[in-house]
Parts: sequence; C-alpha cells; structure tokens
Amino acid sequence: MGVLHAKRALTAGGWVSDVRIAIEAGRLARIEGPYGRFDFEDGKRRQIWVGAGIGIAPFVAKMRERATLRSGTVVDLFHPTSEASDAALAKMRAAAAAAGVNLHIFVSSRGEKLDASKI
Repeated sequence: MGVLHAKRALTAGGWVSDVRIAIEAGRLARIEGPYGRFDFEDGKRRQIWVGAGIGIAPFVAKMRERATLRSGTVVDLFHPTSEASDAALAKMRAAAAAAGVNLHIFVSSRGEKLDASKI
C-alpha cells in the first residue's frame, strides 16, 4: 500500500492541499488537471513527473531551469508518447541529463506502454 498526495477541490472553489489517500496495487485512479499552477517546490526529496502531449511543456521548462539551478530533489520524469523522432528523443534525453532528471520514455508505436507498475 502507498500514499497518494493529491489536491481535492472544495465546493466553494478553494483547494485543500496534501490530502492523503491510501492506495493499493491494482486500484484504479482517475487523474485530472492541471488546475492552478505547477508547484515544484514541495520540500520533498523525490518527485515523480508524468507529462504527455502538450502537457510535457512545463516539465521541459522546469528541466531547463534545473540545469542552471541544481536541486537536491531526485526527479523521475515519465513521458509516454505515440511516436517521436530519434532527434526529438535525443534532445529530450540531453535536457534531462543536463538537469539531473531520470527520464523514462515510452513510445507506443514501438510497443512501449506506460502503466502504473512502471512508475
């Protein structure tokens, strides 16, 4: 069993941060968003980022920033994509390496699928 840190909407339109929800292997989860803004400064020693499609853009920007301002936070970025050129993948890998980010790319057209067991 693990713990999922989440943000849950209030009916009044505000947010409650750091809601802890117990999760177990095999349990289904619906993830939605983003809402508000990204906050990469959560004080945790490790972060897991998942970005696909246009949703990868804020993570690429953050990697560029991390390359100049090293952080002690361990980051794993999971990036599923339907297809990508070798040149685009090389560029993404170089940005991740410069930022000290552990990059995990899954290209579905090559038979690679991201699922919860890989995170």
